[in-house]
Amino acid sequence: MVLIIGLGNPGLQYAANRHNVGFMAVDSVAEKFGGSTYSKFHAQMIACKICQKEVLMAKPLTYMNRSGGTVGAILKHYGSQVQSMLVIHDDLDIAFGAMKLKAGGGTAGHRGLQSIVSVTKSKDFHRLRIGIGRPRGSKRPSLYVLEDFSRKETRELDCILQKAVQTIEDYICHGIEYAMNQHN
Repeated sequence: MVLIIGLGNPGLQYAANRHNVGFMAVDSVAEKFGGSTYSKFHAQMIACKICQKEVLMAKPLTYMNRSGGTVGAILKHYGSQVQSMLVIHDDLDIAFGAMKLKAGGGTAGHRGLQSIVSVTKSKDFHRLRIGIGRPRGSKRPSLYVLEDFSRKETRELDCILQKAVQTIEDYICHGIEYAMNQHN
C-alpha cells in the first residue's frame, strides 16, 4: 500500500490558504482517480487504486502542528502494509508553483513535518514540496501561510495541482527515483 498524506488545516476558513496546498493536491488526485471516502484516525481518508496499487490518502483533520498523531495512528493500524509514504506540503523556500520530490530530510521549520517526525521518530519518508514562495517585505511567514492564495496565484493553481497529480501518479506507478528524474 502507498500512503499519501496531504497536510493542511481543517475548516472552511483555511480552505484556500497557502498552507492547505497539501489538502488541495490530495483532492485533485481523488478527483482524477475516485475512490471511497470515509473518516477515521481524525482524518478524511480516501482509498483508491492507481496503477494496480492500493493507495490510501489522508487529510488530517487536526491542525497542521498535530498532523503527526493522525499519521502515527494510520501507521500503527496498517503497519507493514505501508510500503511507502509520501507527505505533500507547502514550502516557503521554493518559488510559487515549483515542486520538488525529496526522500527523507529535515523539517525546515515546517510544523506539520515536525509533528510527523516527533510522533513517528523518523525522517525517512518521502515528501512532495509544493512551492508557495516567501512573503514580501516584513510579513511574518506564519501569517503568510495562513493567507489565501492571491488572485494571480489562484489563476495558476489548477495547472500547478495538475502537475502535482502527474508527479504523484508517477511516484505511485514508477517509484520515487523515476518521479524525481521526471519532475525535479
